[in-house]
Amino acid sequence: MRTREVDAREVESVRVLLVGGGAVTKERLEAALAVTASHPVVTRIRSGRGALSAVEDGMYDAVVATDGLVGDLDAAELVCRVRGGRNGSIPFVFVSGSTATDAIDDAIDRGADRCLLRGYSPAWYRTLANAVVSTVENRWTRARLERTTDDLQQIYDTVPTMITRKDTQNRLLRVNNAVTEYLDRPREEIEGATAWELFPDHGEEFYEVDRRVIESGAAVRGDVCRLSTPSGRERWMKTDAIPYRGDDGEIEGVLVVSEDITRVKARERQLERQNERLDRFTSVVSHDLRNPLNVAMGRVELARRECDSDHLVTAEAAHARMYTLIRNLLQLAREGTPVAEPEPVGLCGLVDACWAGVETGDADLRNEASRWIEGDADRLQQVFENLFRNSVEHSSTGSRTESDDAVEHGPTGSRSDPHGNSVEHGSTSNRAKPGDSVEHGSTGSHAQPDDAIGRGGDAVTITVGEFNDGIYVADNGSGIPVDEREAVFETGYSGSEGGTGFGLSIVAEIVEAHGWGIRVTDGADGGARFEITGVEFVGPEAR
Repeated sequence: MRTREVDAREVESVRVLLVGGGAVTKERLEAALAVTASHPVVTRIRSGRGALSAVEDGMYDAVVATDGLVGDLDAAELVCRVRGGRNGSIPFVFVSGSTATDAIDDAIDRGADRCLLRGYSPAWYRTLANAVVSTVENRWTRARLERTTDDLQQIYDTVPTMITRKDTQNRLLRVNNAVTEYLDRPREEIEGATAWELFPDHGEEFYEVDRRVIESGAAVRGDVCRLSTPSGRERWMKTDAIPYRGDDGEIEGVLVVSEDITRVKARERQLERQNERLDRFTSVVSHDLRNPLNVAMGRVELARRECDSDHLVTAEAAHARMYTLIRNLLQLAREGTPVAEPEPVGLCGLVDACWAGVETGDADLRNEASRWIEGDADRLQQVFENLFRNSVEHSSTGSRTESDDAVEHGPTGSRSDPHGNSVEHGSTSNRAKPGDSVEHGSTGSHAQPDDAIGRGGDAVTITVGEFNDGIYVADNGSGIPVDEREAVFETGYSGSEGGTGFGLSIVAEIVEAHGWGIRVTDGADGGARFEITGVEFVGPEAR
């Protein structure tokens, strides 16, 4: 029911049961109540026993009883019987016509909320009405608090998080059901016990956290510890310890909110072991496989000085193919780590630097990018280099210079690949371009380029530009078939028999690690257009 603050408390639709003779008139009480209640209803019952039945039905908000009851119940006995009944919390006001205090004291002892001496003036009726309204409001307030408390208790006991209220002496005063289930003990064995008793090996550690909270007045959050439960289980816990204060503002204890993170820790250990195995794998690939491969490549170079054979061309192409696979495997493995803290990157300079780092032959670059973005510059360099390499190698069938793969194991002696991996080569003589002539049975002068998807003219033009929320890299080659555009980003997918299927997969992983998206569509000149979407530009359009 609605209440509001006025000169006197106003209550809507209060229903009063008036019990007894005519000492208090129904009409005058109802009139006085109308001042503070918009729709007061007063019902008179003269019999005490009749009043008991009416109270049990729960149709009334308050009882006003006089000492002029008809029947074998006096007012004090009526209070006692009401308090012991089903609706025992109903407000009860006793009006006595005697100046003797015995009846009043007896009624108060039996549970009456208010007791008044009989009066006759309008002011007295207003006092009686205010007494009735205030006791009704108090009851409604208590009922609301009880409902709120019940709701909070239900939440407290049903949340899976463990909640414990402790005093300043490491004692557990109250716990929720999650704590009793976790400790596998009844509540009565936990509440009232100290952390030293429940956790002998960790009680002092818990107390130190409590002391930090109590002395500083600040919460301690995210404290992680490994503990043994009373049942002997080894568990990992993440805990927040929060100070709680009394009405005077003084810290009375600590509220402890704990979460079992044992599964999270187990997953972390599993990932650590996987990363260790991955590190060992990359070490084997980088060193133990590359070294003998470099030796084999050098031997082929030496053999070509002594004789000219198509078998040597085929062997050299196979070595180049193996080197490309190793390089891409290493790059793919390293992309598993998160991108570095984003920093402003100028697209114009980045694109030019990436173009200079890729063997592009007679291809042309049209750099129309001028804005700045935030990202990991090293990873973005890999994105553009792979996209450029893809366009150069897959859009031309004419005579061209060796691809980036050939540069890495080219005829100029020892050098490094773009990621700092030292590559040793044993000859400076002319060699065939890398590819997959072994797989295709070719004995020509060079192999099919890696991940070839489309074929265009001899010279390809690659354009880098910007649109509303992204960056695009487009070429004027023959493009990518519609039914292959989603598959090209899958690891291991290649549009040609000689492709490794890693280049565009690496691009997609780096783009997604930045929180962006990537798609393939038709270029303006009929080739392929790779669009990186969801990019936020920063700073002016050009710097």
